[in-house]
Amino acid sequence: IISQKLFALCTDKLSTKLIIQPEWTEEAKELLGDRTDINYYLETENEDYSINYGGIRYDFESEGFEKVELTFMKNLMKKVNKSLILNFNRSDREGADFLITKTCVPNEATYGVVQMSWDGTEYIMALNSCRPVFESRPEAAILHELGHVLGLEHPFDSDDGDCYQSTDPFS
Repeated sequence: IISQKLFALCTDKLSTKLIIQPEWTEEAKELLGDRTDINYYLETENEDYSINYGGIRYDFESEGFEKVELTFMKNLMKKVNKSLILNFNRSDREGADFLITKTCVPNEATYGVVQMSWDGTEYIMALNSCRPVFESRPEAAILHELGHVLGLEHPFDSDDGDCYQSTDPFS
């Protein structure tokens, strides 16, 4: 009965309301103003990070991106820039709007997370390099998390009263 009620909130018509997380979008507009350039930093060192995930502190050690991965990311971001009115530019850490790092969390099903650092000073996109998708289609996982950076939510997430077609993940 609960799943029937949740599904009743879902729709077969895809719209921006179903995929844009309003709070994130407003925060991004405030941060960016009229800018269309978004600067990101790629972590190349093994560093300790702490993120705020729902008020809980999660500590993890990043795995620095290797040279071949840096080239892959550069080429992927070039493709993204051709598809959007935004420009993602690699920068140093101080000039970055968000940073991208990777870590291995073997028993975690997600591709990664996009969260504020525990101290509230930076946005972190942490990719879970232990997921099999990183071997077969790394661009899928990276673009999935980049969508969250842009304020997109999962279309199957009914937490805010909307979802597209189903509440089953990846349906």
